[in-house]
Amino acid sequence: MDIRAIQSTDLDGIVDLLARTDAFDDEERQVARELVEDAIHRPDESGYHALVAVEPKSSGGSVLGYVLHGPTPMTEHTHDLYWIAVDATRRGQGIGRKLVAALDQTLRAEGGRIVRVEASSVADAPATLAFYHGTGFVECGRIPHFYGTDDDLVIFYRDLGA
Repeated sequence: MDIRAIQSTDLDGIVDLLARTDAFDDEERQVARELVEDAIHRPDESGYHALVAVEPKSSGGSVLGYVLHGPTPMTEHTHDLYWIAVDATRRGQGIGRKLVAALDQTLRAEGGRIVRVEASSVADAPATLAFYHGTGFVECGRIPHFYGTDDDLVIFYRDLGA
């Protein structure tokens, strides 16, 4: 598996991956697609950037997962992890962890110090929340009923200096 910056040829693979991911509804998939398109076509203007995990070309070169991120407006050295997704058939193989590690390395090289992520307490919650905890993110806040009744906004951060 290789992890690299997103390329225009990755769009179809990411869209297909999102379509096969039951953690997202149609509206979320559409937003994800739009942000990926921004990361591909206008990263400097949009602030969205992505890393993609792909199989080696000898194995077909298909997209295994991606992480979309960007600098947090009006902050110094803080970045948001906006989206992370791994092919449903490849979960549990460490792809998400490797994407987070690659993101950390990329952001440290750019002088980043903090990564923030927001998650729903309901949508695929046990696996998603366990993933963030397991990759060193610390839960630092929760807004009750943010997304809907009994669906809290959970805020995590990761200190890249730690």
